[in-house]
Amino acid sequence: MKLLKSYLLSISTFEVIFIVLLLIVSAIFAYTSISDNYINAFSYAIIIIPSVVSSFILSRFIKSKGLILGVVNNIICMIFLLVLYCILNKSVSITNTYYIYLAVSVFCGILGGVAGVNV
Repeated sequence: MKLLKSYLLSISTFEVIFIVLLLIVSAIFAYTSISDNYINAFSYAIIIIPSVVSSFILSRFIKSKGLILGVVNNIICMIFLLVLYCILNKSVSITNTYYIYLAVSVFCGILGGVAGVNV
């Protein structure tokens, strides 16, 4: 039961941070004259920050197996984002960019998971 509660907390943390960062970046691009060339860098930051934080929180509560917890946590979170994307666009389309974001998210999840166990 503790594992399930920890996963729900971690996934909800991921989603909240993701949405907040998405809104902040949207406001930055809407209300400033920043170049559109930076969209790619901002999109990676929007994936990296919640991945590290949510995996850190999960492994901090469980206190073991940070590597595995980080991987599983971020795979679940990215699948949730994919389902949400497909619902909003009313089509199923998985591109190469999604796989890159998934790999980045899993790698950052590993880092956050290991850090959460060791801190």
